[in-house]
Amino acid sequence: MEDKNLVKRVAELGNMNVMILFLLVAFIALSVGLAFFFLVPGAVGYGIGITMFVVAGLLFVVGEINYFSKMKKIQIE
Repeated sequence: MEDKNLVKRVAELGNMNVMILFLLVAFIALSVGLAFFFLVPGAVGYGIGITMFVVAGLLFVVGEINYFSKMKKIQIE
C-alpha cells in the first residue's frame, strides 16, 4: 500500500516539475516577445513580438492541458 502511494507521489512531483518547465519557457517567450515588441522599431519588432506572445500563450495552454490530463490519469490509477 505504501509503495503504491509513494509511486503516485513521485509521479505527481515529476508532473509538477514538467509544468514548472513549461511555465518557465512560456515566461521566457513572453519576455522575448515584450523586448522585441517595444525595443525593435517597425514591423519586424511588432511581427516577432506578437509571434512570441502567441508562442508563449500556446506553451502555457499546452503545459496546462498536459499537467491536468496527467494528474487525472495519476489520480485514477
